[in-house]
Amino acid sequence: MAVIEPNYKPCKEEAIRSRLIALTSNVKEFIKMELCDSQSISCTSDCWTSIAQESYITVTAHIIDSNWGPKSLMLTTIEMDKRHTAENLAEQLHNIFHEWNISEKVLAVVTDNAKNIVNSIPLISSTNEKQIFNIKCAAHTLQLAVNHAMKIECISDIINQCNKVVGHFKHSALAVQSLEKRQEQSGLSKTILLQSCKTLWNSVYLMLERLYLNRCAIFNVLTDKNITNRSLAEKLEIKETEWTLIDSLIKVLKPIHMTTTVLCTEKHSPISMIRKKIIEKHLLHTDDKVTVIQSFKKTIVLELERRFFLDLSPTEQILPEQIASFLDPRYKYLEHEALSTREEIRSRVK
Repeated sequence: MAVIEPNYKPCKEEAIRSRLIALTSNVKEFIKMELCDSQSISCTSDCWTSIAQESYITVTAHIIDSNWGPKSLMLTTIEMDKRHTAENLAEQLHNIFHEWNISEKVLAVVTDNAKNIVNSIPLISSTNEKQIFNIKCAAHTLQLAVNHAMKIECISDIINQCNKVVGHFKHSALAVQSLEKRQEQSGLSKTILLQSCKTLWNSVYLMLERLYLNRCAIFNVLTDKNITNRSLAEKLEIKETEWTLIDSLIKVLKPIHMTTTVLCTEKHSPISMIRKKIIEKHLLHTDDKVTVIQSFKKTIVLELERRFFLDLSPTEQILPEQIASFLDPRYKYLEHEALSTREEIRSRVK
């Protein structure tokens, strides 16, 4: 700073530390006031690992404020030095709720589908003597259904082949430079190819979409003997029938990608949305000429019905998602539910 701005006088460490402590205290008081005014609170929780392989748990509270607007308040990010068993996770969540004095206000906890965190929620309920609903993240559940369908042999093979093509361009500067020239010649934007990743939602769709958009440029690079040797080009070749399959997959995955994006927004993702007609509208078309696509759609539908309990009869269980649908003005007529189920949901709310 003596070189950049000689007149600047940096704060001492003690001053910065005291200001941070004061800021933290003020933020905590603000959050406590918001939570105190709330009659009911929902929380989201997730465990994650840092680059240094240190394990943490983050808990966020979600409320409706006095102006009927959704508000999210992060309560804590704390290191998890114990094993991630259901008992340890339940204890940690119970302590966090107790610290913020919201144990009696927590109505539901949204988690991913991992068995340990799912099994921990009933343990908290038994401790607090109050039922806390476990809501599984809809976006995560949707992606699990898609990932299961992607295990179909023909589809997994084409995804692996696409990953090899992208990997080649990722590791060859010459191939990338040639691709950029071919994109420019074809009137395409200079865009890099995207690699799919199991932990990144929609990454397969984004990879296939980018590949299909640049298929001509990719073909020209792989068939240029000055850029790609013959044996490697043969290994990386994507045949015309495979491009047809990729095109069909993109059309199926696009609405799922859009749905996941909507479900991941913070202020516009009520659980009532997950029982909407994505299945009837996008996944039950029977005019597909490619048999494997029909199988792909059918597998996703079966997984969604199982994971979202869409085939439950009204006598078995009324889910929080169904109650939320009734209370959501957009879906209050429950058109996506059976007639008998609609009456059961209305009776439960009354």
